[in-house]
Amino acid sequence: MNGINDAGIRNLVSIQLRDMRKKIPKSDMRTFTLRDLDDIFRKSRVVSKQCCAEIQEKLKQPISLANLIIASCYCLALALHDSGKDDNLFPSDWLASKSSPNPNIILQALVSQLTNFSIAIVNLVEQGLDNQARSLVRTVIELSWQIIIISTYKKDFIEYAKLDVDDSDEATQAWFKLFGHGRMYKKLIEIDKLLGFNEEMTIKNKELREMLYSFFSQSIHHSKFAVFEGSWPLNLKKEKRIFSILGAASHSSHLTIGYLNIALWYFHRLFYCIIFNLHRLKPNPIEDWMEAWYLSQCVEEAFFNQEPKYYEILSKEFV
Repeated sequence: MNGINDAGIRNLVSIQLRDMRKKIPKSDMRTFTLRDLDDIFRKSRVVSKQCCAEIQEKLKQPISLANLIIASCYCLALALHDSGKDDNLFPSDWLASKSSPNPNIILQALVSQLTNFSIAIVNLVEQGLDNQARSLVRTVIELSWQIIIISTYKKDFIEYAKLDVDDSDEATQAWFKLFGHGRMYKKLIEIDKLLGFNEEMTIKNKELREMLYSFFSQSIHHSKFAVFEGSWPLNLKKEKRIFSILGAASHSSHLTIGYLNIALWYFHRLFYCIIFNLHRLKPNPIEDWMEAWYLSQCVEEAFFNQEPKYYEILSKEFV
């Protein structure tokens, strides 16, 4: 936080504090000035810098993997443009005969948001705001699953694309119609089968999705455990609990970044399977698509060569 830099607000606060000091006996209240207020923001910047240094040192490998996957999402978003030529992913008239709405533009918007949310998560973790980052991981999980579903089912894509009006009630109804009341889970199981995954893989994917979704529910709904764990987390060495007001380098960030990486890896694997294996789409090998494809392969290789392995991240050792 940079602080209160607007001259008008600074002047207002200064006047109010001065008037309060005149009304309250000095013995009842220590002097609090605008300089004391500025100290809060100076302290915030110091804490943020310290957290970033500690987190980047201790979580160098998982954060590097997260950044690699984010870069891959970025390249995918760039590739999902509509050039008006034959190098688009989907035919521009895939959803409607008049090419409006255009599926490539919609997917580009969705993947760009997935990218930006992921960047925000890494930034929050590095600033020591782990519980806040966890709330956004849940958002990334839901968004990535929605992209997978509408990319698979043309009918769902059309329904999603119909909503052009900024109407929150209509948007909520449309979301529940497509994804609510367990529909999202059911459709993801169907997609596993459509992609030809065997029963063992389908069960593992189902368990993975349930684990990802439920793990971050407490942060979203501010359960007592999540609130206290977020306020007094274990430090990175698991030696003691620290009060995390303004941020703290937390051992819990191992899991936060780990789960982000799992969610984004899962999205990559299914999205490219849907595009190439299910729909048999073959965009021309222009530069944007080649970069996106090459990076997706780097993601796959790096994900399975991390130490510790990601199935170990889910063990009690890291909780």
